[in-house]
Amino acid sequence: MIDEGVRSTTLLLTGMGVAMALVGAVLYLNADRLGDHAHLLIPLPPISVAAYIYAVNRFGPLLSGEISKTTLTQTIKDLMAEFLVGGLAFLVISFVLLAFVLLWNAVK
Repeated sequence: MIDEGVRSTTLLLTGMGVAMALVGAVLYLNADRLGDHAHLLIPLPPISVAAYIYAVNRFGPLLSGEISKTTLTQTIKDLMAEFLVGGLAFLVISFVLLAFVLLWNAVK
């Protein structure tokens, strides 16, 4: 018999693959409408991968029964704290990289 974790992971991977294929088809069919704004879509693939990894790591042990059931309130509190830390880290790293690029261009 197939383990429940393997079953849910396979279903999640399949669902993500179908969703990405549909989004890709829609974007491809609307490429002329996107025009100059296509560069704004560049962050979507890594964000999607990060969201998948987060969901599997966050809810995998819960679904497999390794940890006890958690309340919706606690999940929302944890999620907001994780968003805050992740957002601050992204902001700091972005500013450091931007400063590096600006300094590099100033030296040239």
